[in-house]
Amino acid sequence: MSALFANYLSSTGELESEISAVIVRAQKTFTAYIEPHLGAQHDARILDLGCGFGRNVLAARRRGFGNISGIDISPEQVTFGRSTLGLDNITVADALAHLAHAEAAFDAILLIDVLEHCDTVYAVELLSAIRRALVPGGRLLVQVPNGMTPLAPNYLGDVTHVRPYSSSSLAQILRMGGFRKFLLNEQPPIAVGARGIVRNLLWRLLLKPMIRAYLLAATGSDQGRIYTPNLMAVAIKAE
Repeated sequence: MSALFANYLSSTGELESEISAVIVRAQKTFTAYIEPHLGAQHDARILDLGCGFGRNVLAARRRGFGNISGIDISPEQVTFGRSTLGLDNITVADALAHLAHAEAAFDAILLIDVLEHCDTVYAVELLSAIRRALVPGGRLLVQVPNGMTPLAPNYLGDVTHVRPYSSSSLAQILRMGGFRKFLLNEQPPIAVGARGIVRNLLWRLLLKPMIRAYLLAATGSDQGRIYTPNLMAVAIKAE
C-alpha cells in the first residue's frame, strides 16, 4: 500500500490551490470538529496517525497543543510538510510498526481520513494497536467519509478509498478493535461568515430533515441520523 501513496499529494491535485487557503480551511475544521474533543490539557501527548503533510499538526500547534507529532507513509507528503510548513515533528513511518512498542504512550490519537483507505482486516488490526497505545481514558478521534450522505462526495473523490462508513459500520469496526465506549458525531457546515451561516441553515432546516424522511420511508429507520459528508467518532479507552 505504501507504493500507492508515494506520490499521493501530487495525485490529488490539492495543492494546485493556494496552500494558505488549504491551511485556513484545515484550521477551521480542526477548531470546530477536533479540538473540542481533546480536552483542556495542552501538554497532552497526541499522535496524528496518517497526518499527510501535517495540516492538523500545524492547526494543533497554533491552538497551543505543543506535544503533538505525526506520522505518514507518504514520503512526498512528509517532505512537503517539513520543508514548506516547517513541521519538524512529522515523520515517515508505518503505523503498525510505529505503534508496536507504544504501550500507553499517548493521551489522544487522531485518525483523520485514514480508515477509508484500509481493508477491514487491516483496519481492525490498526484500531487494536491504537487502543494499546492509548493511556487508560485516552481518546481516539476517527473521521471517515459518510456513506449515508447523498452522492457520498468525500468517498467518491479519491480512487484510493476502499469503503465509506455509516454510523452502524463505524461503531461495528470500533467494537472489533476493542473499543466499547464511543460517541458518533456529525460535521455540519461551520456557521462562520455569511456563506457558512446560510449553508448551516440549509443543512439543518432543509437537507437533513429531507434525508431522514427518505430513509424512514424507504427503510423504516433513520440510520443513525448522521448524514453529513464526514462522520466522526470519539472513542475512549476504558479506565
